[in-house]
Amino acid sequence: AEDLSDVPVVSAAFSTMLGEATPPAEGSMALTSAVMKACLVFLVRRHLESSREASIPPALPSDTRLSRAIAAVLDRPAAAHTVATLAREAGMSRSAFSRQFKAATDETPMEFVTRVRLEHARRLLIGTARPVEAIASSIGFRSRSHFSRVFREQFGIDPSAFRRRNGDRPQ
Repeated sequence: AEDLSDVPVVSAAFSTMLGEATPPAEGSMALTSAVMKACLVFLVRRHLESSREASIPPALPSDTRLSRAIAAVLDRPAAAHTVATLAREAGMSRSAFSRQFKAATDETPMEFVTRVRLEHARRLLIGTARPVEAIASSIGFRSRSHFSRVFREQFGIDPSAFRRRNGDRPQ
């Protein structure tokens, strides 16, 4: 993966997010979420620009239907997303949506949903003192055990151990 710490936009965004986390103020979570979305747009744009340079067709911006589904997940990560609901959001059949989403993002729609949820959970584990079970429920997992298993698969560590390693303190 490319190191983006020297990119001014990303560097400024991370500084803003860190500033909002210590100590958190009214609206910190909303502002941090908005800044992260802006970073995602910037990084997707950068990826697409490099794809064009490599003569890879930029699938994502040419199909705003996929962008609507991606925005739905980013805006409501805990919603009961399924391939069918995301395809409906995109105005496509499930099979066409799945095929085009995978081609554009190199992951299935549900892999994307899980990744977004886990990133949100990671931020909550670091930035709040909420119990792990409450975080799991708030991001769309039906059980703590399922959440813990998926979190461990993604990050290589149990959510509770992750929190302890990161200071077990709200920032």
